[in-house]
Amino acid sequence: MEDHYRLRAAQDFRSARTKAALEQTLARLRGRPAGLLSFEDVRQQLRLAHSTPRGLQEVALDAIVGSVGRYTDFTRSFLPLHDSDQTRWAGVRAASESMGLPPVELYRIGDAYFVLDGNHRISVARELGAKSIQAYVLDIPTRVPFSANDNPDDLICKARYVEFLERTSLDHLRPGANLLMTVPGQYRVLDEHIDVHRYFLGMDSQAAVSLEDAVASWYDTVYRPVVEVIRSQSLLQSLPDRTETDLYVWLAEHRATLEAALEWSMDTQEVAADLAGKFGVRSAQVLTRLWNAASNLIVPASLRSATRIGQWRKGAVSKRDTLQLFSKILVGVSGNAQAWPALDTALLLARLESAELRGLHISDEAQPAYSPALRSSFASRCTAAGINGQLAIETGLVRRALRGGAIGAALLVLHLAHPPADDIGSRLASGLRAIIQACPRPVLATPAVPVRLQRVLLAFDGSPKAREALYVAAYMAGAWDAALVVLHCSAGAPDALPEARAYLEAHWTPAEYISVKQRAVAAAILQTAADKNCDLIVMGGYSTNPLREIAFGGSLDAVLQARSHPVLLCG
Repeated sequence: MEDHYRLRAAQDFRSARTKAALEQTLARLRGRPAGLLSFEDVRQQLRLAHSTPRGLQEVALDAIVGSVGRYTDFTRSFLPLHDSDQTRWAGVRAASESMGLPPVELYRIGDAYFVLDGNHRISVARELGAKSIQAYVLDIPTRVPFSANDNPDDLICKARYVEFLERTSLDHLRPGANLLMTVPGQYRVLDEHIDVHRYFLGMDSQAAVSLEDAVASWYDTVYRPVVEVIRSQSLLQSLPDRTETDLYVWLAEHRATLEAALEWSMDTQEVAADLAGKFGVRSAQVLTRLWNAASNLIVPASLRSATRIGQWRKGAVSKRDTLQLFSKILVGVSGNAQAWPALDTALLLARLESAELRGLHISDEAQPAYSPALRSSFASRCTAAGINGQLAIETGLVRRALRGGAIGAALLVLHLAHPPADDIGSRLASGLRAIIQACPRPVLATPAVPVRLQRVLLAFDGSPKAREALYVAAYMAGAWDAALVVLHCSAGAPDALPEARAYLEAHWTPAEYISVKQRAVAAAILQTAADKNCDLIVMGGYSTNPLREIAFGGSLDAVLQARSHPVLLCG
């Protein structure tokens, strides 16, 4: 019988060796480590010290991932790697038939276990199909989480995390905080952020600030708010295989890149949304990028739309922490004297909103010869208006540059110089139409500087984009104390005024309501604006059926062609 056990044990060993070779091959193909972790490497990297006996326990075999001395003798699943091990392995296997497997001795680090004594018993147990084994456990506390799924690359990251914790004592200052990253070199970025934060705390208090106070303050007032945005926008789902701290650093770097390119301060919500849109791996995000790339090649710019209806409004409401809706205004600056009214209108809005103002000039050259004169004129107009404005000069397509520049803005202001002409070819080629279609923000097209902004006409037809215009008009009436006139052309269409009235009354916004029974919508809008001495027309942007508008024209083009009033387009 004993010879039978030894023969079967030898066969089992050869079978295990074959599996080990296959496991190593598959691991190489997948780019994953196949060997056990070295306990000594883990102990040194994580700066581990004393151990505490925890007695006899039942331990899952899958949680045993390393060894004190024999980590090169077995694969990650404890299959034997050397033919010379056959005698000992087969002896343990044969003995298990009559005596079972005695308990092994293990170190526990986090949720992972390392073999102090009993490597062959664990290998045999796994070959026999066991799920767990009896073990005397020595527990070694660690400052960072460690799991059975960690590999040598993870260990390097966690070693750098331990060093960071030793420098900052963050785990003692804020127990439960988890700033683990998947890129080890990035902890220097956190050190820099803390140093900068400490410097400004000292400037504010006019006193030396301890490192501990700076770390706690940075975590509470800088790091945590960014993490809340990461969670609220589900960035971990859009960018998997990353940690919250990875994304904190990535957001900081992406913010710096955007602000350098746009010369415009960005808030965390905007940066996070842009990051997810450009790099997110959710199926909807990937399909959107593929569709945008394809449509840029085959769809004319005047037919392309940038965002879903209401996306801007929803984002603006969720992140508003002041009464301002248009806290940042972007204005196109051409340098032509006839186009300065756009800047002057933007300055008027900036005063009303206490907003930041940025001018954007698009040129074929990065720094054209006339740029000093242009910057001087821009600065003098801003100074005269009491507004701190910045002018950026960019190259490239106008619509693309304006769309990119509008990422951080709440409103785009343009000079209404060349509205789409009344024919199909002109509408297709219209640069203004393409900008309005592509811009992810409301667009104010102005032919001249309004004397005031105290009377607003809202053209409302009940469409989704008109509802966005209704929201903006209600804001203007409340924030600017502007009189509001709501117009609906009811000929051949359901009366939309009850919807507008219900919304405005629910928001305590008084308005005058006018219903006109005629099909010439543009004529009715322009005539009402003139009759009511309105300073601004607010309406929805181009419809969701641009082909029809391109072919037959629409009321928006006709209103723009009149060039009688500034027109704010929402969607």
